[in-house]
Amino acid sequence: LLHFHACSMRCAVYRKRQLHSIHIGGYSPFWVDFTEPAAQPALGCSVDAKLQARSSSCSSRTANVKVSSDSGEDVELLVLADNRFSPEWPVHQPYFDWYQAGGLLRAVEAHILAEPQHYFRRAAVLPVMPMGNVVIQVLLSEGCIGKGFYVSVSFDGAPLLPGFRLVGSHGPEEAWQEQVPRPQLWSLEAPELHIATLGLWRGGTQIDLVSVRFGLRSIQSRDGRMLLNSHLLEVMGVNRHESHSLGSVALSMEQLRNDVAILKQLGVNFVRGAHYSQDQRFLDLCDETGILVWEETLSWQPSLQLLNNPLFMEQQMCALEETMNASLSHPSVIMWGFLNEGEAEVLAARPAYAALAGYAHAHDPTRLVTWGSRRKMQDVTLDLADVISFNDYPGWY
Repeated sequence: LLHFHACSMRCAVYRKRQLHSIHIGGYSPFWVDFTEPAAQPALGCSVDAKLQARSSSCSSRTANVKVSSDSGEDVELLVLADNRFSPEWPVHQPYFDWYQAGGLLRAVEAHILAEPQHYFRRAAVLPVMPMGNVVIQVLLSEGCIGKGFYVSVSFDGAPLLPGFRLVGSHGPEEAWQEQVPRPQLWSLEAPELHIATLGLWRGGTQIDLVSVRFGLRSIQSRDGRMLLNSHLLEVMGVNRHESHSLGSVALSMEQLRNDVAILKQLGVNFVRGAHYSQDQRFLDLCDETGILVWEETLSWQPSLQLLNNPLFMEQQMCALEETMNASLSHPSVIMWGFLNEGEAEVLAARPAYAALAGYAHAHDPTRLVTWGSRRKMQDVTLDLADVISFNDYPGWY
C-alpha cells in the first residue's frame, strides 16, 4: 500500500509503466492499493486512463522510484503530478487567491503487508458520552469478508491479546463501543492523549496491527454557543495557509513546529486550515499542544455554475470523505468545512451545501459543520450549518 499525504493537483501512479490509478484533489490524503488490479476509468477523483504525460508543460512533475518486491524483483513506480487548470478537475481554479503548487507536497509512505489480501484499510476512534467511552471504526480489506477474522483492542500500551470480536461477517465495515481504562480528558489546558492498538487475527495468528492516537473530548453547539467538554468555548485564532518563504508548500517538521509555536505565542486557541486539508503532522502538533482546528476541503469562492456542476461536486464529496477519513481521530479537529465563500445567496446553491453537510453529519455526528460565508444575512444556506461563520474584510477592499 502507498499512502500519499498530498499530491497536487492530479496524480497518476504507474507500476511497471502501466497506469494503476489516478487521484484528483491536491491536498486530501489517499491510498494506492497494489494488492488490487488497476481500477477502470471513472470521473471525479477515481481513475481516468485518458491521462497522458505531457512533458512540454512546466506544471507537470514526475517522481521515479524503484522498490523491491517479495521475490527480490525491482518494481518501478512512476508518479506524474499535474497542477494545470482543466475542466476535468474543476476543484482547481485560476482565480484562487493563492498559488496551487504542483507535485508531491507531503510524504508518501509504503506499508508492507504480511498478507496482502488481509489488512485494516482504515481505523478510527471517536469519543462519545459518557466520558471514557469511544466508538471504534474499522474498514477491512475485501479479502477479510466472511473469512473468520477477529479484532482485538488494547489501550495505552496494555498487552494485545488474540482477537475476541468476529469481524467481516456481513461486510468490510465494523463499529462498536469500548471503555477506555483510566480515561483522561483532552482539553485546551491539558491535552491528554490515548492510544488504541488494534490487532487483526486469524485464530491465534496476528495478521495486521494498527495504532490510533485519540483524545477524549466533546464539542457541541447549543443555544447559539459552542461548548467544549460542556463548558462555554470562545475561540480566538487565525487562518493559516500551509506555506513558507523557505520551501514553499512542502514544509519540514521544524517549520510546522515553528508555526505552532507562533500560534501559542499569539495566545490563540483556534486555527482555520485555509482552504484545504491540513498536513497530518500539523494536526498531530495541535493535538499535543491544545489548539482547536477547523478542517476544510479545497474550494474558494465557487460560483453557482460550479456548485451545480456534477463533476465539481463529485470531487468535493470525495475530498470531504478523504479528509474526514484521515483526520477523524484528531481531538483538535472540532469542525468540518467546505465551499469557502460560495455563491450562497441563491436557493439553487442549497443542494450543494446540503449534500456536503449531510455527508459530514451522517459520517461524524461528534463534530460541527461550518463554512466561511461572505454573503452575510443574504446567505440562504446558514440554517444547514452548526456554526455560522462570516468572512469580513474591513479596510481590505
